[in-house]
Order: sequence, then C-alpha cells, then structure tokens
Amino acid sequence: MDAFEREARISQLERDNARSLDELEERQAAHDPAAELEQMIAEHRSKPVGSPLVRRHGVTPPQAEPTPSDGVDSQTLARALGEVVAHERNRERREREAALVERDRRIGELEGELKEIRSLVGDVLQRLEQSNTAIRNLAGDLENERRARADIELRFADLRGRIAGLVRDFSYG
Repeated sequence: MDAFEREARISQLERDNARSLDELEERQAAHDPAAELEQMIAEHRSKPVGSPLVRRHGVTPPQAEPTPSDGVDSQTLARALGEVVAHERNRERREREAALVERDRRIGELEGELKEIRSLVGDVLQRLEQSNTAIRNLAGDLENERRARADIELRFADLRGRIAGLVRDFSYG
C-alpha cells in the first residue's frame, strides 16, 4: 500500500467512523424506554379480560380497573419510570462515551501513522533530490567527457593528416 492509498484509506475510515457515530446517536435519540413502557401498559389495559371462549359467545366479563390496592399508585409508577429512564440514559451515555474513546484512540493511532508516513515521504523526497543532483552532475561530467573525446578525435584526425602528408613527402622526396 503506497502513501496515497493509505491516506485514502484513512479518509475512508474517518468518514465511516463519523457515519457510525451519527447512526448511534440517531438510534439512541429514537430509543425512549419510558415511552415504550407506557405503550406496553396501555396495550395491556386495552385488552379485554377473560377467555376467548367467553367473548366468542357474546358474553364479555367485566373489566378489572386498576386500583390503588394493586400496590402501585401513579406517583410510584412515575418514580419507577424516572429511575428506568435515568438508568437507560446512563447506560447509553456510557456506551456512547466508550465508542468515543475507541474512536479517539483509533484517530490517535491514525495520526501517528500519518506522521510516520509524512516523515518517510520527506526522507524519500530528500533522497530523490540528492539523486537528481547526482544525476545532473554525472550528466554534466559525461557531456564534458564527450567534448574532450571529440576534441581528441579532431586532434588525432589532424595528426593523421600531417603524418600522411609527411609520409608522402618523404616517399617522393
């Protein structure tokens, strides 16, 4: 995995993490245990008392009304519901805080990796610049060598011509 792929992967993980946290908060906001309990109590109270056989024959037994003698008055029920709601909120808060701690830990790890990658990329760029400088120097040296060789070849050609002239002069002379 190269640096660009790793950076893209980090960005993708950060986006996924943010989306997951948003979904968790939406679920927690939508979850209201007090409302669920009230709905269950209302459903229970709306159901007729008695067996289906009695209702089928047109006879409906009398509905039992809740009375204070059931041991639960509205104030006790309200207090119990308040305790349930408080307990659920605390539980959800702890879960959310744990998720945030895990997210922050992961972000810290990714930041450390990113710093390391940046350092490595900086080293690579520095070495690349040094290599480019060395290549430019070698290219300059090579060009100087080519010029020197061309100059020597011209001198050799001139000397060959002189030697050939001297040999001709000496053979005819």
